[in-house]
Amino acid sequence: SVHARIQSDLLDDALDDARKANILVVTSAGNTNADEPQPIADAGHILAVAALDGDNRKAAFSNYGSEIAVSAPGVEV
Repeated sequence: SVHARIQSDLLDDALDDARKANILVVTSAGNTNADEPQPIADAGHILAVAALDGDNRKAAFSNYGSEIAVSAPGVEV
């Protein structure tokens, strides 16, 4: 799992190496209730996961959007 708040050439290179090696990189969609994933999750080869609450609904803090295809429990886990 990966999370980054700023752009980093080192991280970009590592993620590109992972993609070339067919390694699945997973990150949170983000925790700002925005209608887009956090910037690192916006790369096409990274799996962004949104958070669900205890009722299997979008957690109040979770980012969302058409780029996010997977959700998982993210509250009180």
